[in-house]
Amino acid sequence: MRELLADVVWSDPERLSGAPCFNVTRVPVQNLLDYLEGGSSLDAFFTDFPYVKEHQVQLFLSLAFPEKNNWPRTEKDKHG
Repeated sequence: MRELLADVVWSDPERLSGAPCFNVTRVPVQNLLDYLEGGSSLDAFFTDFPYVKEHQVQLFLSLAFPEKNNWPRTEKDKHG
């Protein structure tokens, strides 16, 4: 699991105060959690943070919350 998470998230104490971010971005994982907690869709998150890839978010959510499998989907997922 740790290896999979390392494929999705990075952290450096000298960047963004060590906040975990999605790989190849400076987008903190907390931003995603804040969006979801606030009732926003994944589409809204991807619109605001286009450098974060859908597979990163889906893998992060499945690893961070294995008991939950009904995350809001994107419109693309809903329509094929």
